[in-house]
Amino acid sequence: MQELGSDVSSKSNDDYLIFKTICHKKESEKLYYYIDSKKFHCYSNCGNLSVYDLIIKVKECSFKEAFDYLLNFTKGYSKPITGFNLFGYSSKSLDDIEVPELEEIDKPFLYNMYSKKEIKEWSNEGISCDVQQKFKIRYDIKNNRAIIPVFQNNKCIGIRVRHFDILDAQRKGKYVPLFYGDKCYNFPTGNVLYGWDISKENIKKYRICILFEGEKSVLKYHELYNGNNLSLCIFGSNLSMVQKKMILSLGVEEIILCYDKEFETYGDDECIEYEKKLVKQFKGLENECKCSYTIDKDGLLNKKDAPVDVSKKVFEKLIQNRTFIN
Repeated sequence: MQELGSDVSSKSNDDYLIFKTICHKKESEKLYYYIDSKKFHCYSNCGNLSVYDLIIKVKECSFKEAFDYLLNFTKGYSKPITGFNLFGYSSKSLDDIEVPELEEIDKPFLYNMYSKKEIKEWSNEGISCDVQQKFKIRYDIKNNRAIIPVFQNNKCIGIRVRHFDILDAQRKGKYVPLFYGDKCYNFPTGNVLYGWDISKENIKKYRICILFEGEKSVLKYHELYNGNNLSLCIFGSNLSMVQKKMILSLGVEEIILCYDKEFETYGDDECIEYEKKLVKQFKGLENECKCSYTIDKDGLLNKKDAPVDVSKKVFEKLIQNRTFIN
């Protein structure tokens, strides 16, 4: 990491190391390396990253170049590398993926220690107190932040927070795991879909799954469609193999990516790269279901907006004009 451009932060501990977000050439300390899972997570932009993903982003190189770089830097390996064979990297198919059963946290009702008070910042964006309560969102009055418990299969497997104070959001990250005492209530985001327990039956019924980057978009969708929720959040912009397997288990006929807008003008260089990234997310799904994504061709959204941020009318126009890749 020093070679790539970041020393370890003094805020690191035995569970994780914190680095600068060199993955997208920023100086904020929001790139976490989780020691148990041996995975990186960028809490400001990039989501989950392997060491190879990180090298590819920093060096702007191919996977083979990233592999050779790490091989040369470490002067070789002393044990076999999982996922590699004599012919190079061996990627798993969806048939080979197993969805892990995640453990419940040691304090599954920890979120209830915080206030049920309505979060005005979200109410002002059209997310009612009723919806906040439906998702068991709590408010940390002292620190001005939302407490977001994450459930899967009726178990609380982790807790996140959303800082509303601008300085806290810049310094600590807008969305980060909850720290309580000396414990971090993080979880492997690539193995979880936010809203799973609430949305899965509707997704099974209608055979459509809408995927957002952040939790707030799932709440907003729930509000817009009176609880008839077809949406899930993937905690970033990288749809993992485990998440794909989970979604397919619901019998979906179409997956719609509704990612945050990452360009100024449709057709510019940022937009071209953005669309390439969206198409890559569907790898392994092309023959399993219809694959589509929303993209703002008409300037309906501002950069960084989620498709549901402006209005129901705008969101439905984006959905109606979505792009199919198969």
